[in-house]
Amino acid sequence: MRKKIIDRLLLLCIMALFAAFTIIGLTSCKDTEKEQGQSADPTMELLRQTNFFKSAPEELYFGKALQESFSDQGVTIKHRAAFHDGEATYIFFDVIDTGAGIFSQGSNGLDFSLDQYDFLEKAGYNDSRLHELISYEEETRTATICVEYIGPLQIEELSFHIYSMTGNQKMINKDFEKVDLYEMLKDKPGEYEPENEYIGGSTSFGVIDEQTGESRTIEMPEFDEGNGTTTYRLKKDVLSIPVEDEEGNHVADITNIGWKNGWLHIQLNPENRFKWETNFNLENNRTEDLVYSPFHLSFGTGPDGEALTDYYEYVFYVGAMTEENLDCSIVFKNSAYRAVTLKGDWEIKLSIPDSLLKRLEADKRVPVDDQQLLIRRAVISPVNITLFASGKDVPEDLAGWFWGISVDDLKLKILYQDGKTAAIPEGSGYIHGNQKGAMFRLKHTAENFEEITGLEVNGVYFPVVTNQ
Repeated sequence: MRKKIIDRLLLLCIMALFAAFTIIGLTSCKDTEKEQGQSADPTMELLRQTNFFKSAPEELYFGKALQESFSDQGVTIKHRAAFHDGEATYIFFDVIDTGAGIFSQGSNGLDFSLDQYDFLEKAGYNDSRLHELISYEEETRTATICVEYIGPLQIEELSFHIYSMTGNQKMINKDFEKVDLYEMLKDKPGEYEPENEYIGGSTSFGVIDEQTGESRTIEMPEFDEGNGTTTYRLKKDVLSIPVEDEEGNHVADITNIGWKNGWLHIQLNPENRFKWETNFNLENNRTEDLVYSPFHLSFGTGPDGEALTDYYEYVFYVGAMTEENLDCSIVFKNSAYRAVTLKGDWEIKLSIPDSLLKRLEADKRVPVDDQQLLIRRAVISPVNITLFASGKDVPEDLAGWFWGISVDDLKLKILYQDGKTAAIPEGSGYIHGNQKGAMFRLKHTAENFEEITGLEVNGVYFPVVTNQ
């Protein structure tokens, strides 16, 4: 009898253990399914891929497309997602090349760029407007883009427009070693015309070391030609030395060369149908060292009268007019230009009627460097924190202090219902400044968003507005 009781107890224990492991297994499976479901969510996956955010949050309120796609000139724009974070609007969309040739063969998508785009009709007001390539799929020739738009927008019947885009990057690798600069300039150092307009630039030039990838700054002598606001400018179209890309396409002409006060001027006139975004160098024929141009001047308008750059004038410091100083060649090394420019009005219509936000009581002063910074607006979204301080609140004698504030001067801590806190680490954000003031934007993926009760900034408490 006793043995039967023991056997039954053992059986019950085994069954209990089996049931427990089954429950744990099912719970684990559900958690795994939840995690897999989150990671497989194509909309949330967009946030994980862009540098605008730290990671994807637990929840977001996305808007809806009223007009999902628009096609023109061999390019289709297709809406993916959009949401509002209290100060900025984000829109994700695909750019699909259906015949325009906007992406070059073997493209990684980086040869494509939006040039003119807006949520409002062309002249719409905005504080900041950036776009970022998230991914590119070569098989379908599809680039996924995210636009961050800081500025006031309506929430219903919102319209996003793309007015121009460029792409199809091509390379130029060409040297003009047969162009003897000293022989060309020793008797006649170029033809110039006065220009009562000084277009200057920095006399230091940042370059990336091709071997190490490290950046360094090259200091140049002061660019001082003429008196006051007068600078020397080469006459246009004195020469015609063609420049071709690697495929043999004519892309530009060197149209004048001159020397003045130690500076070598080289005038370049690219084909106006191209998006010209490249530079070239001088190469020392003896040492093969590259001489960099600290800046270049741009002149003119395109043939259709639009505000395009017609031609450029690059300047290089070479020193005195000697055969040794001018023993250089004009070289293009891995220089790029974009061969396709499209103009039109690609439009996506959408609505973002609701946002997941925690608006905070503001108009509070926080101590910063022995002064008091007045925070006019404060908002927490699932992906970031935004604080705004108005320049109008700052006396003139404190303007230097105000504009010198670093985002890391603000020590932020999120507060929760259970008393727990989450500190925002340094280096999490940036300051966006405009004519109105300074906007502090900090990337942060909030956990337990619904339980957030407020924000602490340099020890000052900003509670959540309860009647949102």
